[in-house]
Amino acid sequence: MNTLLERGIRKAKRVVKYFTPMPDYACTPPMPKTLVAGFIHRIPCDLHSATAADIAERDELAVRLRWIGKDGLLFYGGQAPILRGDRSQTSTRVIVAARAPDRPEDYALSVSLVRGRREKILAQSGAEWSILPLKESNGFYHYGEYMIGLDASTRCNLECIFCLREFMEHLPPAEVTREEMEQLAQQAFDGCSGLSLSLGAEPLLNTQLEKIVDLLGRYPYLFTTMTSNGTTLGEKLARLLVTRGYKEISVSIDGATKETYESIRKGARFEQLIRNLKRLQAIKREVGSPYPRLKFHFAMMRRNIHELPAFVEMARELGAEEIRFQYFMIPHESLTDECLWFDPETTNRFLSEARRKCEEYGIRIDAPPLFDLTRQAGSQKQLRTQQCRWPWKGMLLGPQGEAYPCCQWKGPILGNVKEQGFETVWNGEAYRQLRRDWISGELNEHCRNCSALMEGDVNDFSSFIAAEYELINQKKPPVHTRPALQEET
Repeated sequence: MNTLLERGIRKAKRVVKYFTPMPDYACTPPMPKTLVAGFIHRIPCDLHSATAADIAERDELAVRLRWIGKDGLLFYGGQAPILRGDRSQTSTRVIVAARAPDRPEDYALSVSLVRGRREKILAQSGAEWSILPLKESNGFYHYGEYMIGLDASTRCNLECIFCLREFMEHLPPAEVTREEMEQLAQQAFDGCSGLSLSLGAEPLLNTQLEKIVDLLGRYPYLFTTMTSNGTTLGEKLARLLVTRGYKEISVSIDGATKETYESIRKGARFEQLIRNLKRLQAIKREVGSPYPRLKFHFAMMRRNIHELPAFVEMARELGAEEIRFQYFMIPHESLTDECLWFDPETTNRFLSEARRKCEEYGIRIDAPPLFDLTRQAGSQKQLRTQQCRWPWKGMLLGPQGEAYPCCQWKGPILGNVKEQGFETVWNGEAYRQLRRDWISGELNEHCRNCSALMEGDVNDFSSFIAAEYELINQKKPPVHTRPALQEET
């Protein structure tokens, strides 16, 4: 009876909301720019109201964009909800990830307020938006959709056996300040689909991280993530992550037992990590928030492969929604025996069981292929022929604002965001030239030799060699081959 009553109340609320007059918003349309046909562009729309109370009432409201061709045909661009923000403001910005039409020509843009099936046009431009094919874009990507990655801190509190920091010179201690993050937000967050606070170090060691998380809470449309070892996730920061709606934290755990985990992540305490993660889940339940979503990362090697099924059980208990399993890559010759290429049958057995458990428990899984036990090693790595997305989809920042297109880039920096500003770098000559290289297919030497774009075969030993192996060991990596382990049936 209570269930029927609750359903009736919810239905009545929907009916009342549907017939409630649409808010009297005004809209400042975005400035027309040249866009790329078929690409996603994050277009900002500013809504205004006479009072702050009106702009704060946003339940089930959204902003919808439509393109209007010269022939009058309408093309759906995209739609985004109006997220709750500062209730003291009489204006708010909505970022719509809009897909440009595939047909190149000039378009008008219509901006509408939407609630359910009701729609109210707020603004409409003339045919001022030029949509060009990629080959004619000259490398420009206005209102682009990109991901920004940086190290909130360049320090780490652990000494993991496979970390490149153990074998190579790493960056001197540095951290992003709250003021630097606010400056980046003002310059770049409208087009930013995601922000990662970690590239290879431990973000929780940033002494201003609480202030930074508080700032990022003002941008609810931004997907915020970080990768952490989780060992220093205290209660105060955990509560702030939950209450400010920080979207995701990916925790690196490479074992289901204290002995295995601590043998890999030197300096960590297994019990402390588990307490931290349980407390995070308790705070999420207390506040009633799904954020931050919890994701685990597991580097598979010989010493931990047998713990995969138990690891999935542990992840379920700790509230993980996704697990990424990844084969261990050999950075130094002393770790060669940890490579699972030498034990494919055991690997397949435990990884298959872990996959089955993830499916049973509804945990999303990102896992590499199993070994093919019926054939010999595959061909050597070959450069992928499809277009790389990073020149259009990402920017990584060094401690001083140096801009790189991706984590594999070995070439010169493409600009400095702190000195030049984000937009100047993003659509500067260096970035546009990189995009033109990919458009024309005449790749520079750094992209031609990119280890991330080398198509590998898990049955080929070379696929398990870290890109930095030769630099670290000062010699070529070994070559191993093996016959088929079973006869084809």
